[in-house]
Amino acid sequence: MSTEQVFIERLGKALRSQPGDAGLWRARGMAKIRMGQYKEAFKDCDKAIQLKSDDADNWVCRGISLVFLKKDEEALKDFQRAIKLESDNDIAWNFSGIAKLRPGKHSEAIKDFDRAIELKSDYAVAWCNRGVARVMLAKNGQPSNLEQARFDLKKALALSRAQEDEEGEERAQNWLQELAQQKSNTPTPPPRTKKAPNRSRQKVKEMA
Repeated sequence: MSTEQVFIERLGKALRSQPGDAGLWRARGMAKIRMGQYKEAFKDCDKAIQLKSDDADNWVCRGISLVFLKKDEEALKDFQRAIKLESDNDIAWNFSGIAKLRPGKHSEAIKDFDRAIELKSDYAVAWCNRGVARVMLAKNGQPSNLEQARFDLKKALALSRAQEDEEGEERAQNWLQELAQQKSNTPTPPPRTKKAPNRSRQKVKEMA
């Protein structure tokens, strides 16, 4: 049995004696998210909200479960509610950006990642997510985002290494490889030609 599963069982025992503790429901919900049990996690996080709806972290918990269930619009509503309760919740801002990525709202997602990074400058995942959003924009015909994406992904890589986050390091490296491929496929713009003089404007000057 994994350490996470043991933790879930312990929380279950605690909840039998303290069923009104929203924090315990949320903790078990988050543990189930880490275990990939997203539907069960949703139920626990939802219970936490029922018990304490004024706690931003409970809304974040349910929103994250919804992201993994690919219910982005519903998730976004939860993150917005969390942000309304606690405007400096960096996790809510980061996941709000994630909920906007899949529907293709890349520019809006970047703004959310910006805010998450403002709140927590060493938030490696948010740096990586912003880089990913910029890679997506480049793929959609905005190649000017490539260099900004490279900066973000390199920052995410450095932070992940410093924090000994192997998963985060691998993700940043994979996206840097994707970025390199994207850059190699970007056509080189043709050389600029000297503009021909505007004859009509010159004619007006001559007539003035």
